Formats: sequence, C-alpha cells, structure tokens
Amino acid sequence: MLFLHFRDSALKADQEELRELEEKFRHEDDVKLAEERASRPQTAASQKTSADESQEKDEKDFDDEKALDEALAKVFELTGINNVEELLEKLTQTEELHFGLFSRIGELEVEAEKNEAKISDAEQELKKAQRGTINNDTQKQREVHAMEEKQREMEEKLLGVEVQHQAQLDTWNKMRSKILACHDELGLSV
Repeated sequence: MLFLHFRDSALKADQEELRELEEKFRHEDDVKLAEERASRPQTAASQKTSADESQEKDEKDFDDEKALDEALAKVFELTGINNVEELLEKLTQTEELHFGLFSRIGELEVEAEKNEAKISDAEQELKKAQRGTINNDTQKQREVHAMEEKQREMEEKLLGVEVQHQAQLDTWNKMRSKILACHDELGLSV
C-alpha cells in the first residue's frame, strides 16, 4: 500500500513537473515568436502573415486540446469513471496485475522447462532400461539355449549309458546261463 501511495505521489509530481516544463516551453516559444516579429520589418503584408500564423497556431492548439478533451470524455464514457485520479489508480492496478501475470508466466515457463528436462531424462532412463531388459532377455535366452543343449547332451549320454548297461546285462545274462549250464553238467547245481 505504501508503494502505491509513493507511486501515486511520484506520478503526481512527474505530472506537475511536465506541466511546468510545458508552460516554460510555451513561454519560450512565445518569447521567440515575439522576438521574430520585432526583428521583421512591420509591413501590412507581414503583419497579416504574422496574424494568420498566430491564428493558425491558436486554431491548431484549440483543435489539439479539443481532440484530447474528446478522447478523455470517450475514456470516461467507456470506463464509467469520471475522475482522472481514479482512472490512473485503476490503470496502475491493471498494470500491476498484468506485471504479476507476466512474472507468473515467466515462472511457469521456467518450471515447464525443468519438467521437460525431467521428462527427457525419464525417457532416456526408460530407453536404457528397455535396452537392458532386451539385453537381459537375450542373455536369458542364451542361457536357456545353453541349458537345453546341455540337457540334450546329458540325455544322449544317458541313452549311451543305458545302452551300455543293457549290453552288459545281456552279456551277464548270457554268461550266467553258460555258467549255470556248466555247473549242471558238472553236477554242481545248487
């Protein structure tokens, strides 16, 4: 609130200073114009030209003031505010609101950039994890393939062992039957 009061005071002081400068410049212009008139020879034609120039300047100043008054009246009509100080206060409040919104937009943009960076990092991590999963899956497939190959080899060895065992059993049974036949011939049967 103190800032607004200070700002209003500063604005009023600046306006007053501008009015004083404007008056000073008008006064200087009038003095220069008077000096020019005094330095020119006063003929009827030059007096008429000077009078015409002065009248044109006055008409232009009047038109400018009239245009400014009309513009101010239109502003009053559009805003529904008939007090210049109140209008300036509303403009100041609107300006502060817009500045606040502009600042917030800037903050949101910075936050959005940070979030985009985080999203980018997360996407890279996801891709990395997916590649790792693919690599792990490939590694697991290799291990499964190696284990299946080992299982086939073991089954082949087991089949070989079973064939050997069967051959040994067959040989043993043949030998046994021959031994039993020999024992029977010798009378050593049990």
